[in-house]
Amino acid sequence: MRKSFLEKRQLRLTAKRDELKKKALASESVDEVRSLNEKMEELNEELEDISEELQMIAEEEKRAADVQAEVRASAPVNGSIVASFNAPVTEVRDNSNPYGSMKYRQAFMNYVQRGAKLSEGMIAKLNDYRASLPVEQRDLLPITTVDTAPAIPITIVNEVINTVRKRYGNLYNSVSKMSVQAGVRIPVGALQADFSWISESTVAPRQGIGSLEDVTFTANVAEIRIAQSFLSALLTLSAFEAKITEVIATAYLKLMDKGIVAGTGNGQMLGILNDARVTNNVSMTAA
Repeated sequence: MRKSFLEKRQLRLTAKRDELKKKALASESVDEVRSLNEKMEELNEELEDISEELQMIAEEEKRAADVQAEVRASAPVNGSIVASFNAPVTEVRDNSNPYGSMKYRQAFMNYVQRGAKLSEGMIAKLNDYRASLPVEQRDLLPITTVDTAPAIPITIVNEVINTVRKRYGNLYNSVSKMSVQAGVRIPVGALQADFSWISESTVAPRQGIGSLEDVTFTANVAEIRIAQSFLSALLTLSAFEAKITEVIATAYLKLMDKGIVAGTGNGQMLGILNDARVTNNVSMTAA
């Protein structure tokens, strides 16, 4: 349904762009040509978004076809028949992550833009996937009901992480990033090490743990709010996901930079200015 709509829209926009191109070639007015070129650029951007979304749909269809082929190939063998193409697939469970599927990404966009709730079938699929995971992974995913907001698709989360890695912040790139479970205390000395030159007759001395000061890792929660009217203006899935990724990554880096400097330590990170262990301060006067 969505693919057919996009393909028809692609044809209409392409025809419209070609018509504008003919007018621009025939026109002798500089202002008119400039105006027509601006309209063609807008159409080209929208056609590019449609092409990207059609490509994602094609990839989803290919993955679904591959899963179906595996199901058929694994059907019971009967005599010389090596696969049953009419085998029922109701008993087969698809363990692929539904939080990254095209259908879920579309449902998430509809929820953000229009407040449309997830269908009961989608909720059941998400909760079945959640129940199939080990406990430590299961706790990272929300329990989905009709009343709860859908979780951000894994595709957007990954894009946010990649964007943060590439862009960095003013201070965020100067601090260590670690994947540590909340509640763990690590001595500061354990975060550092030194190389030593060695030879056949000497070995490097054992590294001591150094300072008894430690860093405590806690779990803090932050929230970002984006105007619904702004997101509703983005018509295609690719444009929606690209913009929401950019907004989240920029806001995250801004919050991290502020927290590194002035975090209170109460429900958020402890910043340099509020850490009593930081004593090498520099005072400046007007002179």
